[in-house]
Amino acid sequence: MKNNYKIFLDDLRIPTDIYPDTNNDDWVIVRNLTDFKNIIEVNGIPSYISFDNDLGASLEEGKDGAKWLVYEKWLDISEMDFLVHSANVSGVREYITDLLNNWKKDLKNENK
Repeated sequence: MKNNYKIFLDDLRIPTDIYPDTNNDDWVIVRNLTDFKNIIEVNGIPSYISFDNDLGASLEEGKDGAKWLVYEKWLDISEMDFLVHSANVSGVREYITDLLNNWKKDLKNENK
């Protein structure tokens, strides 16, 4: 599975709810941040992550997964694509997008 896999981070939905032209079997469906972190630590950076933000009754959020990638692990996500599919309207979509895109930009500048 190394680096040629996609993560769908969402506590309730399945990938075809967001990507109707895909197959659910093409994704690693992740329901919480513990599994999200474990999967990435074992398999490396995925080619794609689809983020939900509100991960159920727990206080976990998709943005915490994005922050973990950048601030805790300093992972090279320069080749990773992503989408924030969260229905949360509090600006979290922009937060995650800006955080990951800025980190990708920093990585590109470091590799010049």
